[in-house]
Amino acid sequence: MTRFRMEVGLIIGGILLIFSGAAAQGIEGGIQLCLTVLIPSLFPFLTLSAWLSQQPIRPEPEKKRRGLFGRVFHLPSLCLPLFLLSLMGGYPSGARGLSLLQKRGTLSDSQCALMLCGCVNAGPPFVVTFVGLSLLHSSTAGWILLGSGCLSSCLVFFLAARFFVPTPPPAPPPLPKEEAKPGGLFAAVQQGSRSVLQLCALVVLFSGLLSVCRAGGVWEWVDRLPFSVPGCRNSQVLSLLLEITTGCRSAAEGGCPLPVLAFFLSFGGLCVHLQVFSFFPVFPMRYSVYFLLRAMGALLSGLFCRIWLWLFPLSLPVSSLSPRVAFSASVWPGACLFLFLLLMAAGEVRLPGGRTQ
Repeated sequence: MTRFRMEVGLIIGGILLIFSGAAAQGIEGGIQLCLTVLIPSLFPFLTLSAWLSQQPIRPEPEKKRRGLFGRVFHLPSLCLPLFLLSLMGGYPSGARGLSLLQKRGTLSDSQCALMLCGCVNAGPPFVVTFVGLSLLHSSTAGWILLGSGCLSSCLVFFLAARFFVPTPPPAPPPLPKEEAKPGGLFAAVQQGSRSVLQLCALVVLFSGLLSVCRAGGVWEWVDRLPFSVPGCRNSQVLSLLLEITTGCRSAAEGGCPLPVLAFFLSFGGLCVHLQVFSFFPVFPMRYSVYFLLRAMGALLSGLFCRIWLWLFPLSLPVSSLSPRVAFSASVWPGACLFLFLLLMAAGEVRLPGGRTQ
């Protein structure tokens, strides 16, 4: 296995040397995406997710345990804020909070598995602002995509809860006193900084790989295959499957139908799923079941989007934005925020009392 990895590494290194210019261009585009889209939209929600998972857990009264959320989803009420946060914050925010609660022993593996059925979603900052306004030039299209994704996620979550009753977790260990104090907000900021930097690293890596594939003729070969998704080129579909941010830009510029975008926004993309997997030392469910549920939610999202467009027809303007024009406006503020996150993740920000977090 070690020899195989070395051979694969040498092959990839040779390809990167041959297409070093394309790799550098793709990495540059990935950094711009992180600075202008991902960091401003994800960092607040990742920090909030970490902060929620640090709050002290108190025994719930029987009436609260049997509330509407508990009766429908067989989960404790503390899962409701994380579910709502996943709908608002974007793909990794809910999964990050779940991994922290699982690490504390607050949620069992089966409860985390059930929550993952509904906690990996594209949020309004990404769908409405980036895809709708920046790429499609239509906030209505963004809201249709967001509504379709939210409906499909809630339906998949409900169906999973109906056919899968999780086992209760063990009693959570008592929290140290300092974690229950308001100073835990600084730890949440540091945790959110590390999470968003980890996500950005994956996005930059995939952006470079996609650029190398494009320069190496992989996209042209894929486009010549005898089958395709109606209204889209195969290269656009493959880009959406690998990295959703770059894929949405390519699909919007190529005029892919809105239901196709709804499908892939709900499914996520390999980069998103690697982000989710990286949060858990041991993933709480089978990968095959996870991807099956993602595919079912994506099909429902595409169907809901088709119904919305049938009820409310929408004509989209042709997108003519180039990537540099779309991303140049807020690079410097995003770069400043990135430097702040880097300092927080490194633990060099001095907290009140002379401590470093």
